[in-house]
This record gives sequence, C-alpha cells and structure tokens, in this order.
Amino acid sequence: MRKALFARTLAGALVVTTSIAGLAGSAFAQGEEPSCALAPPALIKKYLGLTVYEPREALNPPVTVCSYFTSSAGSMIVRFEVDVSAEAFLATREGLDAGGQDTEDLKGLGDDAFTSTIGAGTIVANTVIAIKGSTEVLVTSTAPLKKAAKLVKKLLKLVKT
Repeated sequence: MRKALFARTLAGALVVTTSIAGLAGSAFAQGEEPSCALAPPALIKKYLGLTVYEPREALNPPVTVCSYFTSSAGSMIVRFEVDVSAEAFLATREGLDAGGQDTEDLKGLGDDAFTSTIGAGTIVANTVIAIKGSTEVLVTSTAPLKKAAKLVKKLLKLVKT
C-alpha cells in the first residue's frame, strides 16, 4: 500500500514537471541535447546516496528525461531541457504552484532555481529545478533537497549552457 501511494505521488510529480516541457521552443542542433550518460548510476549514488539501475532515456527534443528505478522499488528522474528562456522557466514554476505543488526559491544554484516537495508524511518526492544559460536541469527523488541541489549543480557543470 505504501509503495503504491509513493508511486502515485511520484508519478503525479513527474506528470506535472514533465508536461510543462512544451512551453519553450527548440532551436538546438540535432544531437546537441543532453543525454542520460551525463547522470550515470554512480553519479546518482555519489550525490543522492540512492542505488539506481541504468536509466531509461526518453528523448523528446528539446527535452531528455532519464528515469531510474531504485533498488528499494522506488523511482526518480533527471530531466534536461535546452533552449529554455527565463520566461519559460518562470512559467514552469507558476505551473507547479498553480497545480498545488508549492515552490520555494533556491539561492546560489545556476542563474535561477527553486524547489518543490509533494507528498505526505514519510512518502515525499523532492524536486530541484535550476536554469543556467538556456539549459534547465530537474531532479525529482526521495533524497533530501540539499543532496538533490548538489546533483543539479554538478549536472549544470556538465551540460552545454
């Protein structure tokens, strides 16, 4: 029951965060979008402390979504989006707030960043979203926000911005 509730909570968070992707247009050259190779399981383990299996990559330019299953029957995602404007980034945040997924500022990460937590009790999904240049990176997992922010910071250094 608890795992099913967590799966529904995380799935809801993922639907909200990934469905907003169409707000920005794409002007990247074919093949320049980030890949899940930037976030291998060893990197996830190092920064989040989660043991995950190889990611399943879903490429829908300008978005790349890396879905991971954890060894504890949970899941998490890393999401990259290129060619994101400041207006589109703000619209993403406003969409989350409007959907009941309250956001909070996160200072010192990229050009702009915010966090969101959805769930109840011990069943929560934490999300960190940051933009640097025109590249947005999102991490949603059960890991604490502080750890997720460190992973996002690392990924922003790895992607072309």
